[in-house]
Amino acid sequence: MLYRKSLSYACAVLALSVSAGSALAADLPPPPPPPVTVIEEEGSCFYVNVGASYVTHERPNVYKNAAGPWLSPNALGEDMNDTGAVDWGVGCRVIENVRVEFNAGYRFESRLVDGFNSLDADVSTFTGMTNVWWDIYDLGGWKPYIGGGIGVAVHTVDSSLPAGSTGNRTTANFTWQVGAGVGIDVTDNLTVDLGYRFTDLGRPQSAGATPFYIDDFYSHEFRIGLRYDFDGIF
Repeated sequence: MLYRKSLSYACAVLALSVSAGSALAADLPPPPPPPVTVIEEEGSCFYVNVGASYVTHERPNVYKNAAGPWLSPNALGEDMNDTGAVDWGVGCRVIENVRVEFNAGYRFESRLVDGFNSLDADVSTFTGMTNVWWDIYDLGGWKPYIGGGIGVAVHTVDSSLPAGSTGNRTTANFTWQVGAGVGIDVTDNLTVDLGYRFTDLGRPQSAGATPFYIDDFYSHEFRIGLRYDFDGIF
């Protein structure tokens, strides 16, 4: 008899505990939702640029009246006038501070003469370059860079002197350049680019039966440009 009473009491206590636990659970707020994992999409690496340059030339060596380069004495007092250039291109940030860039450019006509009025020609050039630029550091939106590249220069030489070298001729040469500059961020996507380029433009030649050759054809370019970065846009 005593055993049955004890069992009854135990069942009653258990029933009350279950009932109280259910009531307490009903009063508790619902559990918080599971955390949401945010997946950040990588921005585009691509950018476009345009620029304009003031171009000066070192004194070239011009070999005249020869069937091939370096077969006769060079001209005396050669001089090539300063000119301007424009360029445009597209690039990609392959890693955080390194940009690979493809550029096309056009150098306007520059007059080539010598000191004895026996050489007179206009030279214009299209260029196509592949460059690699290293943005060294970000100084509060000012980003100095260095780099260089290789490509092709397509020269057009339109000559009226000397005799035997007159007419118009287009030739393609290997070209290379090195440079440095600074990018100044205007907005998150727009950068002003101030730079300098030293370029070896190859060895163009004139038309005619005895063409002249322009050797040591080096230029110094002082460039201002705009770069628009598509990062964060698509």
